[in-house]
Amino acid sequence: MTIAPSKIFVDYKEAKKILKKLEIGFIEEREKARSLRKTDLSRGFIEHSYKDDYRKIYRIARDNLDYNLLLPEDGSFFQFGYELDESERINDIRYAFYEAPSNQISYEEYLHDLDLDINECGTMFFEEYSQFVTETELKNNVTSIRYDFSIEQRKELIHPASHIHVGQQNEIRIPLSFIMTPKHFVAFIVRHIFWNKWRIGMDDPEFREVYLSNYSTATSLEEELFSRNEKRDIFLKFNA
Repeated sequence: MTIAPSKIFVDYKEAKKILKKLEIGFIEEREKARSLRKTDLSRGFIEHSYKDDYRKIYRIARDNLDYNLLLPEDGSFFQFGYELDESERINDIRYAFYEAPSNQISYEEYLHDLDLDINECGTMFFEEYSQFVTETELKNNVTSIRYDFSIEQRKELIHPASHIHVGQQNEIRIPLSFIMTPKHFVAFIVRHIFWNKWRIGMDDPEFREVYLSNYSTATSLEEELFSRNEKRDIFLKFNA
């Protein structure tokens, strides 16, 4: 059991609605939004993404536009990608959230310090801003979160088919009993990373319901991908 590519695209749009509802601004990389494939990422990013130099990973991603949604307020970004097998079924999924490695001002604040108006400049100086961001002082701690779904790599109790990674350069794999979509991943990130925004959102009954019903359309893994033994272990699930 897997999900259809159309589900990825539909829930990618829903993910953007969640961000808008919480007034979390974003810049969309439209070329990548048209395909949402893992192969959209640059070779440079792929080569460095599993290494220990977080700042370099982040800089390469920013330089090469290796993101789908960039959040200008804090410089963090989302990546979404999937791959198909020979039968045109999704057999591999990767979503990622990268926090900026340094404390930074927003793009609008950057322009203001240069006596420029964002309404007049638009994204004209965004490349210079990105360079400025990569050169500012490092944070003491940064967090990256990645979601993976892989049918081929799945091995019972060793490598879950569906799992979340927290941080770089470790073997943390938190099993999930369902397949995440971009909507689920963004909701998870908002809930745990943008807590102040999420907390305010919980005061809105409409958004509360949107959030709580977020996983009601999730696709649960069948036993061939999530065995009885794996259900005896600790894992994340959803309650419809």
